[in-house]
Amino acid sequence: QRDGVLVTITFGGMMCAGLEYYDPVALDHVAKDFPDLTLVISHGGWPHALELCHIAWAHKNVYISPDCYMVADVPGSEIYVKAA
Repeated sequence: QRDGVLVTITFGGMMCAGLEYYDPVALDHVAKDFPDLTLVISHGGWPHALELCHIAWAHKNVYISPDCYMVADVPGSEIYVKAA
């Protein structure tokens, strides 16, 4: 935040050992604690699409990149479309 660096976090998807590593509450705390830190969430926090849309709506410093999880065959993809 001090250096004005944009941070991209791989947050979501099926590349991690378990859902406990994609805790939307932890991301919400970081966004609150560092309001001038720009956070880009790659993979959209899937399967926590609704929670991540809420966090991005509540914090001007959080952006979502749902990328491959925005396709019609992925459960929850309609949440990203409706939020956009």
